[in-house]
Amino acid sequence: MQSLESSDEGSEDDSSEEQELSKLRCKRGIMIAVAGVCGILLLPFLFIGVYLICGLIAGSPGDADYKHSFEAMAPMRSMTLEQLETEMPMIVGTAPLPTQLRGVFWLGDQGKSSALCSFGGPNKDKVESGGKECSSGKIGSDRKYCIRVSGDRVWSLRSNILSFVYAVNDIRYVFTFDSAENPKYATIQNFCDMRGWLPGYDV
Repeated sequence: MQSLESSDEGSEDDSSEEQELSKLRCKRGIMIAVAGVCGILLLPFLFIGVYLICGLIAGSPGDADYKHSFEAMAPMRSMTLEQLETEMPMIVGTAPLPTQLRGVFWLGDQGKSSALCSFGGPNKDKVESGGKECSSGKIGSDRKYCIRVSGDRVWSLRSNILSFVYAVNDIRYVFTFDSAENPKYATIQNFCDMRGWLPGYDV
């Protein structure tokens, strides 16, 4: 009888240990799953952070005329192509722009990036610390034209993530045309400064 009781107690101990091990495995599996989900959710922000750091390291002096702070950025807005048939939220390019730059342009071969752009203006976005305005609606005497991608109603993006990146960096494109009256081509400089908080850089 003593031998049977001892055997029963041993079996109970083994069963208890197996249950504890099973619970530990279950907890470990849950922790791994949670860590994996968190890692996947944070991965885009990690890429964005590395992207910004690389941009800062690479550096870009930018155009001093457009290195300044703006008033508060206008809120972003999402629209479908069907809504664009009845409403145009973007500023359409008109005179005194050259005829080549009037209207709204589809941007080709952009994938999930940019969709529409316009040289329209002016808007109500004012600079706070001097310098030339962006999206003014006319080419300057230096043959330059600045488009501020976020908040000026002259650029649209297909991706919410890219929209966030553009807004945080306050990306501007400075076009330098071959002619102010009859432009045929332009060079484009990508300029960012994280809304005036950082030196100029290029992403």
